[in-house]
Amino acid sequence: MRRLKFIYLLALAPLAGCNTYRRPNPSATIEEPSELASMVSMGEPRDESQILNGFGQTESNAWRWTEKRFSVSLGTPLAGRMKGARLELKCAVADVIAAQLLPLTVGVKLNGRALEPRRLTAAGQQSVLFAVPKEALGEDAVVVEFELDKTGRQGGEAREFGLIVVSIGFIEP
Repeated sequence: MRRLKFIYLLALAPLAGCNTYRRPNPSATIEEPSELASMVSMGEPRDESQILNGFGQTESNAWRWTEKRFSVSLGTPLAGRMKGARLELKCAVADVIAAQLLPLTVGVKLNGRALEPRRLTAAGQQSVLFAVPKEALGEDAVVVEFELDKTGRQGGEAREFGLIVVSIGFIEP
């Protein structure tokens, strides 16, 4: 009897797996479905596939420098489809290039739809918020493209530096 229960449970085990809704990642292929997070942290390895372009390597396992243009893909928050959301860019303007950058305008587009740009006037850490209308959140995946009006140079390096980004994602309005 005990052996029969064990075989029965063993037969049902594959059916007991959890059914996770998978959101499409615009850069993933059909063979590689993935869960798309609505918040991307620059130091989190699981978020690497959502960082599309315009970023340097991870520094201190927490942040990345940006170029003039940078983008990520984000999953759309369910509540955002009904009432909109806010897009939060957690970043910093580095003291070493602040004189070259400030004031700095940050523009953003969601799937090609422009949002109201923001102007940064101070160095240091900050949270930049963009209002996102519900009409911009109609799809499961959103490509978020940022553009800075200028970048700076540091020391004798050839590359240009923009913001230091910690995370990008949607938050409740």
